[in-house]
Amino acid sequence: MNLYRKGTLALGICLVAATLWMGGCGHNSSDDEISSAPGGDPGKAAEWAAGTSTNPHAQAQTQPPAETNMASAPAAEGGPVTASGLSFIPNEAWQKVPSMSNMRKAQYSIPGDAGTAELVLFHFAGMGGAVQANLQRWAGQMGSTMDQAEVKNEEVGSFKLTTIAVAGTYDSGMATGPFQQQSQPQTGYKMIATVIEGDGGPWFFKLTGPEATVNGCSEAYYAMLQTVKPGA
Repeated sequence: MNLYRKGTLALGICLVAATLWMGGCGHNSSDDEISSAPGGDPGKAAEWAAGTSTNPHAQAQTQPPAETNMASAPAAEGGPVTASGLSFIPNEAWQKVPSMSNMRKAQYSIPGDAGTAELVLFHFAGMGGAVQANLQRWAGQMGSTMDQAEVKNEEVGSFKLTTIAVAGTYDSGMATGPFQQQSQPQTGYKMIATVIEGDGGPWFFKLTGPEATVNGCSEAYYAMLQTVKPGA
């Protein structure tokens, strides 16, 4: 009888310990999302305009639902796209791809002989930091300074656009991969990025890729900027 009671007591202790261990070590699905998002901080939101973590756990948490992706799809081939209150017409040669996070309101892959470039539209609902701070950050990501960059200011309809073009070694400074390893710098790259100010903004277009590819699609990029207007 004593052996039976001792065995029962030992089994009960093991079950309680196992329950506590599972509760303490269970993965909190929000941890990855919190660690990879701006958290409502306007300053950090500006950093996200420079790039987005490709942590697969973070992607799973931040991937927008299907209806959100549909909102940024063109009404017809070669037609306008509306995303987060901004309407624009992308070049027909650009391939729309799924956004890597819900902060990327539209994302395109642009082919080229030197390699593929990427175009992303970001929107932070009234956040994003000062224009000059973003320009300096983007130049820094290319290992350059504002003195080495080309900056263009223009107005398109009711919007004010500020665009920077700079070549160099691209280093987004963002962590990638399941263990949050630092992304590798890309030599021979170029960036053309634009801050669009206006009601509902700011929005951020960011084009990055091999310099030859970016140069080859730069005319189409600037043509796209001329089509921006408030979206429905």
